[in-house]
Amino acid sequence: MRLNRLGTVVAGVATVAAAALFVALTPTANAAADHALPLDPGAVPREAYAAAHWNANPAVDLIVTNVPAYALTAGQVDHYDSASCGIGIRLLQPDGSRFIYCHLSERAVAEGAAVPAGTHLGTTGDTGNSGAPHLHIEVRTADGTARCPQTYLLAIHDGAAPPSLGSLPTSGCTVG
Repeated sequence: MRLNRLGTVVAGVATVAAAALFVALTPTANAAADHALPLDPGAVPREAYAAAHWNANPAVDLIVTNVPAYALTAGQVDHYDSASCGIGIRLLQPDGSRFIYCHLSERAVAEGAAVPAGTHLGTTGDTGNSGAPHLHIEVRTADGTARCPQTYLLAIHDGAAPPSLGSLPTSGCTVG
């Protein structure tokens, strides 16, 4: 049996008791159970999800080393590599928006896989244009506009429904 962090069976058959126990031990799932934090509880403090990004690109950098990174919501996996992102994953949404995870040391999911929220996508690292190990997260709407993810991440952290991606600001979340 293999479960994601929200208790959804990924492969094999799970008993109801095992799934219930797994969900009970997973505090990153919000009440709607369709979103999950990108890192395990305690990997970073709440304030890290609100931190301004160091350059002019709307994003957030979570300072961690070699820890699992998880799907914020359900989506289709697109393996993404670039000089700046390094080893990355784009989690594609049906409306064309996407969540981008950069600087991974390895991926844990296949190209094209449909995954639920909480699925282990890969391991954080220091690939691409990275000065230190961390997980870089970007949110882009269907038109390609980069949005500040801080409010979205804080809502998930606090167990609230996250705002729509189109309502997220395009500036004011950077120091660069």
